Amino acid sequence: INRKFNAPERIIRQENVDVLSANLSFFKTVDSARSFQYGVEAAFNDVSSQAYSENVNDSSRSYATTRYPDGGSAMQSYGVYMAYKWELSPLFLLNAGVRYNQFNVRANFVDTSTYQLPFNEIDNGSSAFNGSMGLVCKAGNGLRINLLLASGYRAPNVDDLGKVFAKDEYVTVPNNSLAPEKIYSGEAGILKTMWNNKVSVQLVGYYSILSNAIVRREFVLNGQDSLDYEGEQLKILANVNTGDAVIYGSSAVISTQFNKLPNIDGAITYTHGWDTEEDMPLSHIPPIFGRLSLSKEIGKAN
Repeated sequence: INRKFNAPERIIRQENVDVLSANLSFFKTVDSARSFQYGVEAAFNDVSSQAYSENVNDSSRSYATTRYPDGGSAMQSYGVYMAYKWELSPLFLLNAGVRYNQFNVRANFVDTSTYQLPFNEIDNGSSAFNGSMGLVCKAGNGLRINLLLASGYRAPNVDDLGKVFAKDEYVTVPNNSLAPEKIYSGEAGILKTMWNNKVSVQLVGYYSILSNAIVRREFVLNGQDSLDYEGEQLKILANVNTGDAVIYGSSAVISTQFNKLPNIDGAITYTHGWDTEEDMPLSHIPPIFGRLSLSKEIGKAN
């Protein structure tokens, strides 16, 4: 529900989401050192969106734009996957996996007069293979080293493709030409336990390259960079694919378990994201953050 200060009307938007998913997963042991898991899955999301403007004085109703496509929208996804685990030796453990996914989003716009969209439907489909490979080294003396290489894939969903919303001086409009974004990532981590497992310290670092990253940028619709939305002239934004982007970061975790001293549980995380195409920061990247707690068990109450 949205109402401007002292305005006689309020806008009510309602969404209904139906979700159906199914998964079959199987596990197979080859021998004492090797095993694999495989399976299939499917998911279906259906979104309906309604809206109306209501006069707070006499409860009369009039037309209002919906947040999502007013003719309904649906997303289907299907996938098959397999993961393999192989204990190469008491020192090394290998993990590998592969996955195939297929996505499709369909949406219909009944009334496009407000935004004057150059289309009245969205039919966006894509598919991809992805994989990962990790190596764990149990070096002894409480030392564990992890290495990981992986690729990922995210298809645009109903929210990316068809959502309309206003914030501050901007309004975001649908874009039916979005392509999936892909990621290629490497990660290294080290875990050290000391003093009979009473102290553990973990350090992790990663570096990821995003291709066709989905970002929100200023947009031109029908030759115009702004439109009249609910009585205000707002600048237009839309989700678009940028060229490449990078995300990298690190984290550190420390934990102690002593009988006579307070226990420490702390962590700190740093993340940096940069759009290399536009030479500007990525949105939705959190600042450096952390936590630190001290606890001590002093006895049990009778």
